[in-house]
Amino acid sequence: MKIRAPKTSATKSGFLFTALALVLLTFMLASLSASAAASAAAEKTYAYRFKVESLNSLLESTSDEQLSNFAQMSLQHSLSQLAAYTATTQPLSLEPTTHADNSWTANVNTSLYELMLNGTTRGGTSGFLTPLSLPRQEYSLSSWKKTLNASASAAGFSLIFGEISSFDAFQSDQWTVTASFSIPISIQDAEGTFLVQKTLHANVAVPIDGIYDPFVAREDARRRLNAFPAAGSMFAQKQIFHSSTYAVPSDVAPRIIDDEEGNIAGGLGWFYGSALELSQDDIPMVNASDARQSILVSDYYSGIEAHGHVFGAVAITSLPTEDIITEENGGCTTTITQEEECVNCRRREVEVCNGNTVRDDLEITNHVNFSYIVTDGRGWLVGATAVPTDSLPHVLFDNEHGTNSFAQAYDGYHRVFDIEKLRDMAICGLYVQNPQSLSFFQRMLDFPTHSLPSSPLGIESFVVGRWAGGADDTLHDEYSRLDRQFYAGEQGTRIKGMSGCKSREMCSSEDAITYGVGHFRLDAESMDDYMAGPISCNGTSGGGCG
Repeated sequence: MKIRAPKTSATKSGFLFTALALVLLTFMLASLSASAAASAAAEKTYAYRFKVESLNSLLESTSDEQLSNFAQMSLQHSLSQLAAYTATTQPLSLEPTTHADNSWTANVNTSLYELMLNGTTRGGTSGFLTPLSLPRQEYSLSSWKKTLNASASAAGFSLIFGEISSFDAFQSDQWTVTASFSIPISIQDAEGTFLVQKTLHANVAVPIDGIYDPFVAREDARRRLNAFPAAGSMFAQKQIFHSSTYAVPSDVAPRIIDDEEGNIAGGLGWFYGSALELSQDDIPMVNASDARQSILVSDYYSGIEAHGHVFGAVAITSLPTEDIITEENGGCTTTITQEEECVNCRRREVEVCNGNTVRDDLEITNHVNFSYIVTDGRGWLVGATAVPTDSLPHVLFDNEHGTNSFAQAYDGYHRVFDIEKLRDMAICGLYVQNPQSLSFFQRMLDFPTHSLPSSPLGIESFVVGRWAGGADDTLHDEYSRLDRQFYAGEQGTRIKGMSGCKSREMCSSEDAITYGVGHFRLDAESMDDYMAGPISCNGTSGGGCG
């Protein structure tokens, strides 16, 4: 018989400790396992959220708005480069187009498509001898696709672009080029978790303002250099700008602000210049050169006859007074009417005997042979336009008879014109719309100058300068300054008050060619369009241009 020793309290404590340790270890292992599972789940969640955010970013980058923003830059760059290329290297050949407003311009559309897509073009059906490549290739759609693909790849996505469809580039009006197209796109990740398919649409418009006129540049070089211009050669680089105030030719028409039906009593000759309102005491202070280009505006005073030769012309703003003397001699009455306070004054002596006029003599006294008008006050100055350079009103006054026709000072027409809009258009090189002229797209084409097209989107401007019928191009001074007529060799009539024709002496002098911009001319058609006939030099005597 075995006798067992009784269990002690120490034995019981060891068992409890071991059991507790096993429970704690199990709990710790379970906690570690749960923590690892939670961490793995969180990592999957973070990766998913990153992909979702990356996808959202790609969707924003491939929206219609973003594509249109890029397409607008691409169209602007492509358009300016194409215009420059057709001016300096080779114009586009004629090709029929579906746009009735822009006949023969299909190659412009084709070239813009190729430039916007790949950054290079051969110029349509016939092709450029040397292809045109954009100097900034990042403005092509192919470059845009590569940039987006690089961003997508970094985020674990790939982009697949389809073919561009429904591309069209056209002039939506005289001053705006519009382009539109569609392109399908697919976005997906490597695991195939995400797949987005959609079609992007672009519809953009850019103004042609600031782009060089390829027609003027090309024809200028052909005429003066007798060769096609090379890049960097000295040909005319005339940028296209327009003003909403000057929409059509009639918007810049000369405007009569006074005439013989209003407040003008008489005058001789014609002159264009600034109106200087001066007192007799201030006249000696005026620079001689400024005086010769200005019109002295003053009431009549003793001595104005001498001062009148200092200025380009004189506007006398007070009417002559009359002194009437009647003499009786038997059955005859003699009436002497003598004008006072005037130039080229009339002295009329009429003798009437027994009710019959037996003598009517007219004598002109106080002769002057400078250009002048006689007006009843200064009201006409209110309607004149002040030129910003000197803030003075500028006018053209025009009398039917010339300065030496003393006896005809009160005969014929006498008019004061405001011609600042016409001068502004010419001097600033602004364009207006005219359906008788070429459109911007047509200006890139190789039309013969004797057979230029017209378009409802036609625009035109004047060519004025030393390089166009002036000091550097004296051979073409006889041509109308309207661009399409100038390069077609159409003869024109000189226009009073315009470039090279501020006075009769300037208009008839060769100095306007030798030292300046030549004589501004328009032909009969353009005079009608711009309503400049009343200020044209249609005569060779009297108030004509010599």
